[in-house]
Formats: sequence, structure tokens, C-alpha cells
Amino acid sequence: MKPFEAHGFWWLPGNEKKCAGVLQCNEDGQLRLFLYGALFDFRQALEHSGRFPIAFGEITRLSSDKQEPPKGSKVTLFDGYVSSSHIGENHTQTLFAHRGVFGDTHVSPNERFTSVRLLLSGAASWASDLTTIAGDSATVSDQIASITWRWKAEPITVAFPRGRITISTLISSSHQARERTVRERVWFSAYYNDAVPMDVLEGDVYALQNFLTFATDHPNTITKYEVRQEAGGKFGGLQVVGPTVFDDEKVASELLPHDMLFSLPNVAERFPELISRWFQIVESRRPAILVYFGLKYAQPGYAEVRFQQIAQAVSLYRSAAVSLPVNELLQSTERGDLVNAKQVQADLLGTHPLVMFQTALDGLIRECPQALDPLANGNRNACVSVLVDALAQAMYGLRKETHTQFHWLVEVTGFFWKVAVLVELGFAPDELLHLLRQNRMYRHLQHNIAPQLFPSS
Repeated sequence: MKPFEAHGFWWLPGNEKKCAGVLQCNEDGQLRLFLYGALFDFRQALEHSGRFPIAFGEITRLSSDKQEPPKGSKVTLFDGYVSSSHIGENHTQTLFAHRGVFGDTHVSPNERFTSVRLLLSGAASWASDLTTIAGDSATVSDQIASITWRWKAEPITVAFPRGRITISTLISSSHQARERTVRERVWFSAYYNDAVPMDVLEGDVYALQNFLTFATDHPNTITKYEVRQEAGGKFGGLQVVGPTVFDDEKVASELLPHDMLFSLPNVAERFPELISRWFQIVESRRPAILVYFGLKYAQPGYAEVRFQQIAQAVSLYRSAAVSLPVNELLQSTERGDLVNAKQVQADLLGTHPLVMFQTALDGLIRECPQALDPLANGNRNACVSVLVDALAQAMYGLRKETHTQFHWLVEVTGFFWKVAVLVELGFAPDELLHLLRQNRMYRHLQHNIAPQLFPSS
């Protein structure tokens, strides 16, 4: 996101009082509104805990002509709060907003949308067969230089639970006096059968971002996010801006096939089924999805903590959520119902993180031996034992493994999670092995790391 600073007037729905202020957006998409006055008085701020569901604004000018904010002078800010307020000779307030919608019209609090269009940082690399700019080279003949490019004019369209998703290509060209630039963009768009509110739309946006992050095996960021209120219109009228879960678009923008789990050419024929199953997984495995992608988008941290998170993601993916029946256990013990008490104790033991993790690893390596045996160096028992022992060390503060070993254990455990998802997406064992053997990290773990972590007996 290119930062900008916009001056204008701001007000709340149903309140004619307007305040002058400056809206700032930084490179991370964070929106802060600095007001010369106040949208909330002290009593209102206390009543609502300083939060506001929606606020309106109108941009009058930019701080610099070189800035490039989203198009449109109307701004709707969603889900914000008062971060600071100063009462004195001059009353000022600072507000933070979770989302801003920019365009030629304001958006109502209960607005519903018919479609959304996204630019994701890794989409062009992932859908490499849709355009062939990189495959064409300049040719010189009779003192005339030329360069050509080709792309698929018809978008790829697949169904998903609430409508249809399309992948389309846009080629644009710009030039200066002695320089011409050709740029390719791959858009992901979702068209809804029935208009949906913002929270549903944002859930689908996150699901698509996670799909590209999973497929490319690198965190993707959203570089452009547009919505439409009416079916059949053109995109570009309303653009959504706000903080993103990941903001470095360079990480996934120049990937090669061996950097990914799979690219569009790998799955073109089964892509409709893949998208349908992905949205089913998102709904049925929500806790595991949140933990895994939260780790994927997070800043690098302590390897021991990251290992606990990836272990939790694997355990949650393989196990249904179980509520701990502590009261039932106590009641069974008090009334002497030993049979029931023993069963409850067994249930409690089964939900211990170490037991859940070992059960998940044992099940996966038994069900997917072709894909996971190479990562275990052919020594399944040693692999599971080392991983479970490492989790115990991380949980209880025991220092046996080094930080470097924890780093590689995170990578190995991550492939257990990826294999579980790929299997549920419908990949057969031979297809799964073919995809993994193309992945550079998988091969590195197999040939260089696994023999050190899990030596053969």
C-alpha cells in the first residue's frame, strides 16, 4: 500500500456536526484519523467504550500532489475506536479504523455487496500459464525491435458455496520517452448469488488469500481490494483499504514452480473441485486454519514458540474439538462411579497436547507413508518420538534441542500439516508424491535434514 495523507471533513451517521481532520494511511494500510475537534464528547466516548461502528468523510485535498490514494472523494470508515483525546483550549481526537471504503459514494452500515475483486501478490507466479510475457523475447529485424505477449482472454470460472469465482488476466502497458513497460496482473474475483454483508465477504477474502498462501507455500498479501454493490457494474468504484495480516508483497511475487506446493498448471483440470473442497476445509477445520495461517503470516519469532504453534495446528486438524468434562469427572469420583470416572479420565488424557500431537503424527504417517516416510528418513518411530519429545521440551522449558534443530522441526511438522490438507483436497498418493518432489524445501528436508534429525537404526 502506498502511504497517503488526505485532508477533509468527517462526521457520524445521523449527526450533522462535521469536524475537519486528516486521514493518514501508512504502508501497512493502517488508517488513523486526526481530528481538529471531536466526533464524540466525553460522555459518548465512555458510553460506547470509545468505539464507533461507522463514520463518514469527504476528502477535499491531499497533502502532496505526488500521493496516490484510492479513487473517489467519499470515505466510509468501519469498526474504529478513539485512541486518544485531548480536551483543552483546542479539542482534538485521534481515531483508528479497521477498514475504509473509498469511492464516489458512502456505504451504509448494513450495506451488502454482490462481488469482490482481489490482486494477490503471488497470483501471477501461481497462474503462470495464463500469460506468456516472460516466455517472449525481443526480436530485431530490419532495424525494427518488437516484443509480443499472449494471454487467455476468457477467465477461468469455478463454483464456490455462495456463487462463483473467476481468475482473469489484465495486461497493461506504460511508457516514457525511451522506456516502455508491460505489466501483467491476475485478478481473483468472487460473484455472489445473493448479496452478502461485509463480514461474510471478508471471510471469503481471507479464505482466498489463504488458498494462495497454501498453494505457493509463501505468505501472500492483498495488494488491491475492490467491491461492488450492484451486480453487472464495473469494478473500480469502491476500494477497500485497511491493515492486512501480511504486508510484504515481494515474498510471493517472483516465485518459481519449485518454490510452491502446486501451481495452476499442476491442477488446472481439477481446479473446480479443488476450490469447492478448500471452502469446505475452511468451514470444517476453522481452528486449525486460524492457527496455521496465523503462524504463516506472523513475523519470525522464537523457534520453540513456532514449533508449539505448528504442533497445535497439526493436532487440531486431525482431532475434533473436545470440551474438557471436569465437572463430570468430579461428580463421577464423588459418587464412586469408577467406570465412568475412568472413561472421563481417559478422555481427559486424550486431549493432552502431547497425546493429541502423537496421535496425529502416528495417524498421518501411517495413512500417507509415500509422502511422509522420506521426511522421517524411513524411521517412523524415531521421527514421531523426536517431534513429541521436542514439543515436551518447548512446553515445559527443557533445553535439549538447539534453536536450529527447532527451526527444522517446524519445517518437518509443517509438511505433516500440508500433506493432511492435500489429501483432503483429493490428491492421490502418487499425485501427492509428484507434487512434493517438485518442492525445493521438501527435497532439502528429505536429503539433508531428515538423516540428521532421525538417523536410521
